[in-house]
Amino acid sequence: MVPNQAIVNISASERAAHTWVRTNLLPFYRRVRIRTLLVGNEVLSDHANRPTWFHLVPAMHNIKLALASLCIRNVKVGTTFAMDTLESSFPLSRGTFLPSRPNLIPLDYADALFRTAKPTYTDPINGLRYTNL
Repeated sequence: MVPNQAIVNISASERAAHTWVRTNLLPFYRRVRIRTLLVGNEVLSDHANRPTWFHLVPAMHNIKLALASLCIRNVKVGTTFAMDTLESSFPLSRGTFLPSRPNLIPLDYADALFRTAKPTYTDPINGLRYTNL
């Protein structure tokens, strides 16, 4: 997981993202089945991280570019959201953020970033399936 304190730097620099991936993922990639790389830990839940909120998607984008440059194509990039950031989570197709967190992630950018050939993800721990919307 990319730590919260690295998000701003990685969002501003593809080189920083590449360095982070080479240092923290690549040494383990061949020996460990890494399928998902999370950027940040519940960034949107912590108001102390408010300056970081708008850097989250650009950081994820740069991490995705870094993975592609290293020919790593089967690792999905994501982030975690605490339930306190959501107004509604069911059904998934109608999920919404709380009104107090408007426009945190520009949806047109997020849509382009997360469009994948395999839009579903199954959590190996609890078996729940998530679908890109």
